[in-house]
Amino acid sequence: MIAIFSDLHLGIKGDNQHWHSVAVEFIQDMVKTLKEKNIKDVFFLGDWFHNRNSVDVYTLNSTAKILRLLEDFSIHIFPGNHDLYFSGSTEVSSTSIFQGYNNIKYYDKPARLNIGDKSITLCPWGFNPLNSEIESSDYLFGHFEINTFQMNSSEHLCEEGFKLSDLLKKFNSIFSGHFHKAQFRKYSSGSIVYVGNPFQMNYGEAGDKKGFIILDVDTGKYSYHYNEISPKFIKMTLSSLIRKEPSKIGKEIVNNYLRLAIDKNITVDDMDELIKLLSSCQPLECDIDWDNKGFSSAIDTKTDFVALELMEAIKEYIGLLDVPNPKEVLQYLQKKYREISNVLG
Repeated sequence: MIAIFSDLHLGIKGDNQHWHSVAVEFIQDMVKTLKEKNIKDVFFLGDWFHNRNSVDVYTLNSTAKILRLLEDFSIHIFPGNHDLYFSGSTEVSSTSIFQGYNNIKYYDKPARLNIGDKSITLCPWGFNPLNSEIESSDYLFGHFEINTFQMNSSEHLCEEGFKLSDLLKKFNSIFSGHFHKAQFRKYSSGSIVYVGNPFQMNYGEAGDKKGFIILDVDTGKYSYHYNEISPKFIKMTLSSLIRKEPSKIGKEIVNNYLRLAIDKNITVDDMDELIKLLSSCQPLECDIDWDNKGFSSAIDTKTDFVALELMEAIKEYIGLLDVPNPKEVLQYLQKKYREISNVLG
């Protein structure tokens, strides 16, 4: 039995320390499960770090904490695209720091290993597993773009990359990092699994299940172990919120991230009460999307929610400008703000 996880992206959100803690806590929880199941081998499928150009000192410190948690395991690591300074070459990689550890095997080029009587090919980002120099194997572990798979939680499918039919002619089972949405497909010729990232990282991943894989290499059977401890990103409309009991609202959003879309009319007084209710539930963040029909703009800017304060400040600033179409300018900036928020998470 082996464990597989991927796309840790240490250093996300501008090296925010909270997200370092989330990563460390996930590893602690995973290690507990692996020790209970007596699993000794762990494979990481790329994108340990997030920033391709530099690695923050705090990120390195969190990496050291994680490596200490994993010191009782045999770790196999290869770089993903975020770990590479040059997008198509492993020559300069942030993950090269893993070389020299007694319990870590680092692969900066394709390699083949055996576990029992089964063979596994490991393929870092930037290499083509269909190359004739790479032997066929029972398993292929990599960091790939495979066509027809979802690139994220939207409905957008990968239209380029490797053809799954070509990969399955050479490898029986494929496990990949890179796309953050966990996906599982079985075909008559084999199976392809996108492991996904271990915890939600932005509102675009709201509703997605996250975790890690435990694979029985001998039989090919695997199980997905869901992450039940990390913060979640929750999208909710005002209409759905007011149908919930207050106690259930608290359980759902406490220590999570909430984006609330105002999709119906609401008075200023009722909005004040709503903000007080949400604040008492202690979400990590409450992003109010108030560019919807019927919502009055008269919001108390003393609220603790940063998103509300920022949008109100933008509106006040536009009000001071001598522009002929302030409403259109405000709507445009609100749209851009949401787009940037979705990208940054």
